[in-house]
Amino acid sequence: MKVGRAIQEGLRMLKFDDVHSRYQDGKLGCEGAAELLGVDVRTFLRWRKRCLETGTSDWRDERLGKPSHRKATEAEVEKITRLYRDKYRGFNVAHFHAYLCWEEGFSCKPWHSVCRPMPPLLPPAPTSR
Repeated sequence: MKVGRAIQEGLRMLKFDDVHSRYQDGKLGCEGAAELLGVDVRTFLRWRKRCLETGTSDWRDERLGKPSHRKATEAEVEKITRLYRDKYRGFNVAHFHAYLCWEEGFSCKPWHSVCRPMPPLLPPAPTSR
């Protein structure tokens, strides 16, 4: 986890502890507590429930450090690179992605997750003047 992100998360937990204790004392309502934290009321209620279940507000974001499920695998990137070099040389990204889906049977992932690893192979985008 990056240092800046860890500091932000720690500060958020400290602020949540303060706001949550004021909420439990009846000094704040849900709307006021959520507004102080800068989140939606539903988010505050979810955090509150999580705090009551775990007994602490010291939780971590489980999404951090996990690879995206949409990211192309190394084998896919290798196959796509080979196909572009051998069969689809000169295609722009949009057409290349369309042909990958139609003719090669690739899943239609977002084009940037498929084609981003290959910038040296793709021709530069035309400039409009």
